[in-house]
Amino acid sequence: CNKANFFYIFFGFLLLTLLECLAFYFLLELFDINISFFLAASLWIATSLISVLAIINFFGLFEAILALSASMVIDETVVSMLVIGFVFRFFYLFSQIFLIIFSYLPNFIKK
Repeated sequence: CNKANFFYIFFGFLLLTLLECLAFYFLLELFDINISFFLAASLWIATSLISVLAIINFFGLFEAILALSASMVIDETVVSMLVIGFVFRFFYLFSQIFLIIFSYLPNFIKK
């Protein structure tokens, strides 16, 4: 039973990672940065791992790491990657707020 739960959690995190990488790739396409999905995914995963290993999660650290690591891989300026990082963070926070409101909406309708 524990192994089954482990695999459900593991595949859930894999799906979440894939969706986040896909969203990051689409955001890069929106800003007319044409790189492969594999490069966008590896950039996103590396940035996420570095920010997790830093153990500090304040607003701006992820974006700074993204800008520095992207400047080594693609030909974009640090400022444009900071803007992309902040836009992605805004979309991420907005989607979390939307999901929280959407999940509590049935409770308010029932009352």
